[in-house]
This record gives sequence, structure tokens and C-alpha cells, in this order.
Amino acid sequence: MDISNLKRNIMLRIYGIWLLRRVMPVVLFEILFMVLAVHLFTGSVFVAQVLQNASTVFGGGIWSFLGFAFAAVWGAKIEIKFEILLALVMGVLFFWSIKRAIVSYEMIKRGR
Repeated sequence: MDISNLKRNIMLRIYGIWLLRRVMPVVLFEILFMVLAVHLFTGSVFVAQVLQNASTVFGGGIWSFLGFAFAAVWGAKIEIKFEILLALVMGVLFFWSIKRAIVSYEMIKRGR
């Protein structure tokens, strides 16, 4: 076995362990948080009715759907607005963590 291949294999394992220790707890926390947020959100909003109304409005075009979505959020209680905001923030954090893991993996794969 070539020394550079051996070094690359060792570094891949080291970075793999680093990714597991650094990224996986964050991703696991985010998934658990999103499950809790969805559970709380479905308890305060009748999601099936909102989706039915949204599909009806979507037949009028994208602008009518965006107007409906804005009006639905604007008219919601402050608690529901806060739940939506938290879900969006956690969703962005989740995708950022996944992107960071993919970029780290690609850098390792290229041998940087």
C-alpha cells in the first residue's frame, strides 16, 4: 500500500469521526426539535383545513396563494407566528448543518 493512500485512509477516518462527533448531535437535536415543534403546531392549528384552503386558493394562481399565505400568517395568533418562526429558523439551521457536512466530506474526498 502506498504511503499517500494510507495517509488518505487515516485522514478519512479521522474526519469521519470528527463529523460524527460535531455534526450528528446538532442534526439529532434539530430533528427532535422539529418533531416537537410540529407536534405543538398541529395541536394549535387545524393543518388539514389550512392545506385544503391553500389548495383551493392555489387554483387562482401563485399570487392569490401568496396573498392567502400572507393573510393566514398575519391573522394568526402570536404564539402560532412564533412557532412558525422557530420552525423556519431550525429548518435553516438543519440544512446549514447538512451542507456543512457535505462540504467537509467533499473537501476530504478531494484530498485537501
